[in-house]
Amino acid sequence: MNCLEMLLHLMLHTTRINICPFVVFIGVNYHNQTVVFAACIVTDETYIWVLQQFLEAMNGRAPSYVIIDGTRAMKNAIEEVFLGTHYRLCTWHLLRNATTNMCSPSFTSKFKDCMLGDYEIPVFRSRWQTLVKEFGVEEKEWLNEIYEKHRSWITCYIRGKFFAGFRTTLCYEGLHSLIGKYTKTYYDLSEFIEHFQLMLGHMRFREFYAEYEYAHGVPIMQTCIEPLEMCAVDTYTREIFFLFKHILVRTGAMRVVNYQTRDNSVTYYICRYAKPTNVWEVEWVYNANIVTCSCMRMESFGIPCDLCIGP
Repeated sequence: MNCLEMLLHLMLHTTRINICPFVVFIGVNYHNQTVVFAACIVTDETYIWVLQQFLEAMNGRAPSYVIIDGTRAMKNAIEEVFLGTHYRLCTWHLLRNATTNMCSPSFTSKFKDCMLGDYEIPVFRSRWQTLVKEFGVEEKEWLNEIYEKHRSWITCYIRGKFFAGFRTTLCYEGLHSLIGKYTKTYYDLSEFIEHFQLMLGHMRFREFYAEYEYAHGVPIMQTCIEPLEMCAVDTYTREIFFLFKHILVRTGAMRVVNYQTRDNSVTYYICRYAKPTNVWEVEWVYNANIVTCSCMRMESFGIPCDLCIGP
C-alpha cells in the first residue's frame, strides 16, 4: 500500500455558493497533495443524500477513515451511510472549542498535551484525571460531552488507524483559498462550476508535475546509511521521501535496552537516548520477514518509525 493511499483518507467540508451549500470531498494522494474526490451543490444540508451519492459514484466503496469538524449532522450521516468508517474529530476545532468553553490558556495547553501526547491508555487516563482535578472542572458540561467522544480524538485510541498523519481539516483552508482565486462572489452557479473546473485542472497539473519530478532525478543523499536512503528513494515519492529522511536521521538516537527471542520471532525493547522510561516494543517475525512496532506509526501514517529502522 502506498504511504498516502487515495480513498483511505477523506475530509468533508461545506461552504456556501450564493445561498446553496457547496460540499467538497477532499483527501491526499501519494505526493502528499490535496486532491478533490467529488463536489456538489445542494439546496440544503442534506448530508445523508450527499454521502449516498458519493458512495454510489465510488461503486459502493466507502472511505476507511474520515476527518470531520464535529458537526452533529455530518457525524450522524457518516454513521448511517458509511458503515464501518472510522472518523476523527478535527484537532484544530477541538482546541478552538476548548479555548472558548474553558476560558483558560493554561488548561488549553494541557488539554492539547493530553490529546496529542503519544501515551499509552493508562498514562492518558491518569493525566486526564490530573488535569480535571487541577482545574476543578469535573462538572463542566462541554468537557464531559467531549470526553464521551474520546475514542475519536485521543491519540492512544486512534493509533493504528490510517489518517495519513493528518489531525485537522485545515488543508481545506488552502483549497478554500485556491477556490477564491478562481471564483468570485458575484458568479452565478454556471460560472462558478466553470471556474471550479479550471481550478481542478490546475490541481491535476500539479500532480502531473510531481509525477515528472519523481520520475527524473535523484535527491542528494544526506546520511551515512546510503543503502537504506537509496532504498527509500526507490520506494517513496519525493514528498514522502523527504518526510522519511528525517526519521532515518533520528535512528542514531535509538538504543536497544533488552530483547526476547521466541520460536520464530524476536522482540526488541527500544528507547531513545536520554529517555529511558519510554520503551517501545519492536517485533521481527523471521519466516514472514515482518516488523511491527508498538507505536503503530506504520499503520497510522504509512512509513516506518525510527524505532523499526534502528535495530
